[in-house]
Amino acid sequence: MSQRFFLKISAALVFMLISFLSGCTKNNMSKARTDAEIPGVNTESGKNSGGQDSDQISARLPAEKEKFYINESENLFIEMIKIPGESFAAASTEITQAVYEAVTGENPSENYNSTPQCPADSVNWYDAVVFCNRLSLLLNRRPVYSVNGSINPDDWEYEAHGGSSITIGKVDFNKNADGFRLPTEKEWITLSGLNTRGSADKNSLEKELDKTAWYGKNSGSTPHETALKEPNCYGLYDTLGNVWEWVWDLFPSDKKYRMYKGGSCTSAPELCTPSFQGHHYPSRYSMNYSYWWFGVRPVMNLSE
Repeated sequence: MSQRFFLKISAALVFMLISFLSGCTKNNMSKARTDAEIPGVNTESGKNSGGQDSDQISARLPAEKEKFYINESENLFIEMIKIPGESFAAASTEITQAVYEAVTGENPSENYNSTPQCPADSVNWYDAVVFCNRLSLLLNRRPVYSVNGSINPDDWEYEAHGGSSITIGKVDFNKNADGFRLPTEKEWITLSGLNTRGSADKNSLEKELDKTAWYGKNSGSTPHETALKEPNCYGLYDTLGNVWEWVWDLFPSDKKYRMYKGGSCTSAPELCTPSFQGHHYPSRYSMNYSYWWFGVRPVMNLSE
């Protein structure tokens, strides 16, 4: 009887252990489905813009990361994250004022209540291109942009953050270079983690934005330090709200404009969607045209 008794006790303990572990797994899966409501997941189809299942996205798809140090002694760096399934990486945050000033020697930002960890603002399209090339040169990577064959912005006869534009030649794009650059609109939509339709209704969009973005409803009409809100499904912060992000593309219906994406700290919810095509003059040719709340998030090509 003693042996049978111990066998029963052992069986009961094994059953209890299996039940406990099963309950833990069930709770984790339930949490994953709740997390899947983050921007980037089309909750109707269960897939994000890249085609991954919702449960994969909720698990925060493992992304390759690399830090590029601007000043190691001051722990000043840019973190680049590979976008799964793509051949490019994107900066995990918008470029901060600290990084922008370290790279260019200037801080054009007009956010007077800011800190060095707030995104650089008041950056026009040409400024963003110059920044990308200077960053590439600083970190010994091949610059993407050139003017009249020169990759050095010092040769472009351009006054950054002033009233000029690059007039001595057009900006050429070397698609094979491994330096930092602006994303294309298509790449930006991908890195944002949002499908092209955005959210199904305003209420669900605002619910998403409250978790991940500083926008017109919650920002106090001013940019905030980067990475304070939740990241998107790829680990990128502030892809929506805070400051507009320039992309490479010309505006399709009027090619004197360049495009920007993502919304800013003063934007209505409907502007913080991938389908919205913001467009502006690329240079501050007139001081009447403000570039408040315009910033930059660089990307870079990855070798296959």
